[in-house]
Parts: sequence; C-alpha cells; structure tokens
Amino acid sequence: INEAFNEHFPDSPFTRIPDLSLEEGGELLDTWLRSGNRTLQQDQRAVLLEGFRQCPRPQYLRLAVALSTAWTSNGPVEPTRFPKTLDDLWAVVIGRSVDEHGSLLVDSTLEYLSAARRGLSEDELINLLSSNESVLRELRRRSPQSPDIGEFPMIVWSRMAMDMEPLLASRRVGGNVNLAL
Repeated sequence: INEAFNEHFPDSPFTRIPDLSLEEGGELLDTWLRSGNRTLQQDQRAVLLEGFRQCPRPQYLRLAVALSTAWTSNGPVEPTRFPKTLDDLWAVVIGRSVDEHGSLLVDSTLEYLSAARRGLSEDELINLLSSNESVLRELRRRSPQSPDIGEFPMIVWSRMAMDMEPLLASRRVGGNVNLAL
C-alpha cells in the first residue's frame, strides 16, 4: 500500500508509519505505561501484546493502552474477547465513551471534529455543542437534577475529554491549539 501511495502521490507530505516489531511494541508499551504511572500484570501484558502482534501498528497499541486503564490489577482479562483489529479496538473505545456520555453527545462531538479541516478549539467545540438543542436536551434527560445553564457545561466536556483522550489529537493552528481526530 505504501509503495502504491507513494507512486500516485510522490510529493505527498504524508508518510506511512511502518508496523512495529513486537520488541518495539513492548518498549513503547512500557514507555506509555510509565508516563501514566501504570503497570500491568503479566497476563494482562501478554493479552495486550498478543493483540498488538496481530495488529502491529502504533495506533492499535495506543488505543489498547487506553482500554487497559479500566482493568484492575487482579481482574481477569479474557484473551479471546480482547479486540484483535484496529477497527474492533476503535469500536470498544468509542463504545465506552458512548456508555458513559450517551451516543448523541459522542456522535456529535466526533462529527464536529471530523468535519473541521484543521480541528476545533475547545471553545469552538463547546459553542457548537451548546448550539445543538438535541445535545442539550439529551444532557437534561441524562442529568435531570443538574441546573439548566443554557450552554454545554464545561465539567461535562472535561470528563468527556478525559475519556476520549486516546481518540483526540492536538494541532497547533496559528497561535491556537485545536482538537482533531
């Protein structure tokens, strides 16, 4: 695929990141776990690296690490149920966000970020969510005891941003930092 892409687009600024070896994946896993002050049990690590062996891409490993944050140190991990493809892993990570925040909110957020050519600032994203009456109605339905402040609450965005962190990228655009997928 990389050769065909380069043949059709020789001046493209994009470079395909090659697959990583299992050793490189293990080193990257250790780096990400250390940076998050996390560890995995040996059986958990084995399940995660087996999935990575089947899909040796950095993005798979990044999402798998994010998924592993929900594991407890003594909780079992079923190797046969751990996602083996990047698409399946995306579905699980997005599914967790949907379970926590609702499909309308997650879908709207992902749609806005997908449609934005250079991403969106947090303020722009919150303004868009605030102007979406369906999103505000859904928030009121999910949290009827919360006060109606007439806009999308920053605390909801903060929680959601933390949960969706593995899906989001930051881009510097001009003097701003924008969120993107």
